[in-house]
Amino acid sequence: MISKYRSIDPRRLPNFHDSNPTFPQKLRIILYRAYHFNKLMVAYVNVKKQIRLRRIKQNEDTHIYKGDSHVLVVCTYYDQPQWVKETLDSVYAQSFQNWTMVIIDDNSPSTPLASLTPKLELRDNVLLTTTETNSGAYIARNSAIAFASSKGVNWTHVTFIDSDDFASPTWLEDALDQLGNDKGVVRVLIRRFLETTKEEISDIIWSSCQSLWDRETWDYLGGFCDTPVAGDTELLNRAKFLGITVKLSPYVGQYCRLHGSNSSRAFKHQRLHWIDKCQRRYRDVFRD
Repeated sequence: MISKYRSIDPRRLPNFHDSNPTFPQKLRIILYRAYHFNKLMVAYVNVKKQIRLRRIKQNEDTHIYKGDSHVLVVCTYYDQPQWVKETLDSVYAQSFQNWTMVIIDDNSPSTPLASLTPKLELRDNVLLTTTETNSGAYIARNSAIAFASSKGVNWTHVTFIDSDDFASPTWLEDALDQLGNDKGVVRVLIRRFLETTKEEISDIIWSSCQSLWDRETWDYLGGFCDTPVAGDTELLNRAKFLGITVKLSPYVGQYCRLHGSNSSRAFKHQRLHWIDKCQRRYRDVFRD
């Protein structure tokens, strides 16, 4: 038993589109962001992060992932033809090679994934699929996982990469090593860079999006909510509430572009309000 709580359908959680904050709630969010994202607080958090990172490396045990591990790598694509090949090539270059990748096109209107097939140099362990309608990244990821399972992919772990990012060569190996034979999730470090200048942003982040989950834990949690943003943050919060083991990898696993169409820039007030509503509901939704 992973948790004392039963598995619950995430559709019972608050609907994102019904979570517009009122003016007082929005003001509270603005004050929260002003406090947590001022330069002094950011510097303090970065110092704490570096201390924690050093401790993780100092106390790191040698974990050996199971030899029969098979990682399902899910990549959502939506009209970003200029970067998806670099994403795919970085997965091809992984030191751990027992993986299957599903690239799912979320109904791109301008440059469908199928039109790029000749230049992607697809291998047998890369599957392409598409959504019937534009459903958003998180529902597309759920659909990609279901698609892989329907094709007989016997995956033991699942992780994610966006079609505008690329992975370090040891991304999968490092994450598997951190989890070992345990059940749970590994959060990997990401490093962000500006697409316009290629300048790296100095801070590194333990991401929720690029986490690696074992299959039993993933099935227990039930996948992502239907939300346009912050679905990975909500899933990680849900896992923590349910007592799932959350590990941190001390190694950079992915490099993430910052550009004008990043979805992370959208709904900045509504996303925080929705996350807060979900956390308040967990105790009612996930009962024994």
